Amino acid sequence: MRKKTGTISVMLLAGLVGMGVAGVIDNAKLYLSFEGDNGNYDSSNEAYWEKVNSEAPSYFGTSGGNPTITNSGIRGDCIDYSAAPAAGSYSTVRYGQIGSDTAFETALIGAQSFTMTGWFNTSGLVANERILDFGNCNLITTSDSRLSFYEDGKTVTDTQSTAIYGADNQWVFFAVTYDGTQSSGNLKYYVGDGATASSLGITKDANFGTLDSASDGMVTYLANRQVNPGDRSFSGYLDELRIYTSSTDASGVLNAASIEEIRQHDISPIPEPTTLGLFAVASGLLMLIRRRMR
Repeated sequence: MRKKTGTISVMLLAGLVGMGVAGVIDNAKLYLSFEGDNGNYDSSNEAYWEKVNSEAPSYFGTSGGNPTITNSGIRGDCIDYSAAPAAGSYSTVRYGQIGSDTAFETALIGAQSFTMTGWFNTSGLVANERILDFGNCNLITTSDSRLSFYEDGKTVTDTQSTAIYGADNQWVFFAVTYDGTQSSGNLKYYVGDGATASSLGITKDANFGTLDSASDGMVTYLANRQVNPGDRSFSGYLDELRIYTSSTDASGVLNAASIEEIRQHDISPIPEPTTLGLFAVASGLLMLIRRRMR
């Protein structure tokens, strides 16, 4: 009987581990899940600005159109820029206020390392579409299914990936890591999708050093550039965007295992309230079984 009880305990413990471990997921400096609003984008909805003191975003830029929220993301809701013309004029979403650095902006100023992860779904990448624009730094698309991270004013000439992001009309997972404590082999691009594990696509040399702040502060812009006219729009869907940073060392760079952990988390179903209730019940049962085993 003792052996059987022990087996049940191990099974419950395995289930609890699978439900309860968050790991690297909770450590992002910026996390945009786009959950909480199935209609038009609402600048007062602070769910869009998560883990950064609940600072609400706002519209910025042209009158070419506004993004919406739709329930067709890789994990629940996503932000919908599908009506935006590729690399054309469309409103961006701005996080933070010019001249007043937020917690996230402060984390980026002077960052020595970072990791950006997320998902996009588009009918085809074209040159100069912005995914994220923060300060002098940009993650953009280039022609021929490539991404490129660069920092304005730096002399690095080629930091684009190879053509690894070419899957059209399906969700593509990307991750970009940068280690400013190194001068070579320090910019990496990863790719995956809903059925394929993430893998390293290419490593580039990028001697940017620490990240510099722009003249207007480190305001973050989504799916377009920060200056008028906002004519570098991303055309498609974005979901589950995260940024990890460190201002002191290389710890902002996530390894391949952590990046894959994020991808797997994003393709897993969002727990229902009943699931959370079962977690509490299972925890109680496990405690009871352990007492009886003594």
